[in-house]
Amino acid sequence: PEEFFVRRTGHFYFSETPMVPSMSWDATYTTMCNWFCLKDKRSNVDFYLFNTHLFYGGTGQTRMKSVEMLEKYISTIAGDNPVILTGDMNATPETETVSALKMFMSDAWDKASLRSGPAGSYNAFRLDYDLNKYKFDYVFVNSRVDVKSHQIISDTIDGYFPSDHFPVLCEITLK
Repeated sequence: PEEFFVRRTGHFYFSETPMVPSMSWDATYTTMCNWFCLKDKRSNVDFYLFNTHLFYGGTGQTRMKSVEMLEKYISTIAGDNPVILTGDMNATPETETVSALKMFMSDAWDKASLRSGPAGSYNAFRLDYDLNKYKFDYVFVNSRVDVKSHQIISDTIDGYFPSDHFPVLCEITLK
């Protein structure tokens, strides 16, 4: 509260009826995007944060339709303001899903001048897992956001991973 003021919030479902809890295409469970607009009290800049978890299974149709919806809604909701999109995209960098996201957003990993941690964000809860194998978790930004650093945090607690996905931490500047 000292740093930011919440201006407005909302959500939409990845379906043919985005304002009603629902699923469409080849999805077998409901997926959605939550968003909010914050005002940075120091800089007096409004920015938007969108967070999602794209559908895991199927043929990829739901993920691609979801990306189309993300592009439309981010543009409509955020306009020309700085935008940050975070989430488990259930897609690796070379996939059609991530390529489609990169048509209207930039992967913070690509924009960062400093990078640390493994290349992957999935660990299967196994310490012996190849931590560079699967990157599913992303921070995407629009052109109104500069990225200084990007880190995939692979810490353990008492010898265990606290989740099967690692958190992603970025240091950013809003323009």
